[in-house]
Amino acid sequence: MGSGNIAFFGGTVRDNEFPVFLIGMPVGAGVVIATALIYRGTNGFDQLSPNVINSISAAGAAILGAIVGGFISWLVARQTASEARRDAAQKEATELKAALLRVQLKVIQITNGLHTNRVMFRDARQKAADAGESSAPLWTLVQQTAGPTNVPRFEIDEFVPLVHDDGTNLIHRLNLLEDRYRATSDGLVAYSNLRAAFQEKFAQYTVKRSKNTHITAIPRQKMQEATLRMQELDSLINQIEEYTNVDFEEAKRLVQEVNQFAIRRLSGRETFVKYEFKEA
Repeated sequence: MGSGNIAFFGGTVRDNEFPVFLIGMPVGAGVVIATALIYRGTNGFDQLSPNVINSISAAGAAILGAIVGGFISWLVARQTASEARRDAAQKEATELKAALLRVQLKVIQITNGLHTNRVMFRDARQKAADAGESSAPLWTLVQQTAGPTNVPRFEIDEFVPLVHDDGTNLIHRLNLLEDRYRATSDGLVAYSNLRAAFQEKFAQYTVKRSKNTHITAIPRQKMQEATLRMQELDSLINQIEEYTNVDFEEAKRLVQEVNQFAIRRLSGRETFVKYEFKEA
């Protein structure tokens, strides 16, 4: 129980000292009654003046009233402190849930982004296979992207709820996942720029063969430069595909593990929706 002050006769009594205070009140009442009994034994009540009798009665009534009033005040203070603690606990649980939800949503965003890139590679390879060109270099299949990806960033304070039990391992893995996703996203931008530059450089040697097919006949004197550029493009896009597949599997695991951690962390205080990433 939290401590507070209870007003009494112009002063204050701390609520955690109030039981002792209450014990003292009947003792004081006993002193008044004992004094009256002693006086009776020596002089008899019939010798008391009306003023003395009234004073004794008033003192007894005042002490009894103070006991009852003080006890009621103590109960009110105790109830108020209990409600304050309950409200504080509820507020803490709500804030914890919101913080864990932010982490959950960001790892889901990263997983969605990796899934989008993964589908891009899968569809490009499937399209080539359908056209009977499954052996074509990957860089000839994957077109350049429209622009940079907005990579979610984990802020330091968002990891505070994870500093608990096995949460520190999650912090390390989430940071690593963010860094790797940013690297592959930047890699796609670099690939797009290199591919656009290659097309611009050798556009004059390209002839459209059909609706979806172009042939580039590069002169011998330009072949060495073109080969180096093509190797750079193919190496980069294959590396991005490899990292995307690896990171996507890790992201799916983290979605589930963060979700399970949040459910355990909030157990008995708040509910947290169970979530599992499902591929389209």
